Amino acid sequence: MKRSGRLRLLFILILLLLVGLLSGCSSESLDRLWMKSEGWSRGILLGDTSMAAPAPTALGANGKVFSILFPRSVEDDNYFQPELVILNQNGEISSRYPFDFQISQPRQAAIFLSGDGIDFFWIDSYQMKAAQIPHW
Repeated sequence: MKRSGRLRLLFILILLLLVGLLSGCSSESLDRLWMKSEGWSRGILLGDTSMAAPAPTALGANGKVFSILFPRSVEDDNYFQPELVILNQNGEISSRYPFDFQISQPRQAAIFLSGDGIDFFWIDSYQMKAAQIPHW
């Protein structure tokens, strides 16, 4: 009897400990989890992209930010249609330019600004591809 009483007490203590630990993992709303300070925000939604890595971005001399997204194609759900998104100096979307081609498996994209325009590189189906947007 003494032994079963100790086991029962040990079981109850372990159970209380687990309840205490799990109560610390309560599901508070996200507003309580994020920093609240003046001038801080979570950012804006630029759009959808299929890449697991962050969208490639480049900063222009004029303070604009250029980024490439890979949303699913409207014409064929098996493909992606790259889109250039340009943010102004205030971080707001100033323009969007969808490319006129589709990609089947976009991987490892990069974007570079040059005097000739915006150079865009990516891997599609294990082959390196490139495109250029002149005079941005």
